[in-house]
Amino acid sequence: MIQFSYDAVKTDPAGAWVTEAQARAIQDLVCIDAGGLTCQNVDDEPSGPAPYYGQVNAYLGNTNRPINELSYTACLFWTYLCQEYGSNMSEPQLGLDFLEKFWDEADDDKNRDGIQVVDATLKNLNPS
Repeated sequence: MIQFSYDAVKTDPAGAWVTEAQARAIQDLVCIDAGGLTCQNVDDEPSGPAPYYGQVNAYLGNTNRPINELSYTACLFWTYLCQEYGSNMSEPQLGLDFLEKFWDEADDDKNRDGIQVVDATLKNLNPS
């Protein structure tokens, strides 16, 4: 999935909480085939190139901030949405289909911000 190939959510003045945080969440959700090993997690080192745990700890250390004012630090939000609302529950794409549904929904109306798209995506998954 290449987020920037979509025209949607680009009008969101705080779009980094969508694009950057999703990128960081993906680093937690996927397993990379590492030369015969079953899985290599790229997020295990807090000071490594993909410090997912560091970002999560930064968020949990101060949760009194609007989610859309965060960037990479909003990754836990996206990880939750993928694990809770994604239908693919097997590695290596655990819950990533939620992000695909999010971006498909975002493309339906390019003038919505990320929060509006999340709301619409969840509504479409659980119509009541």
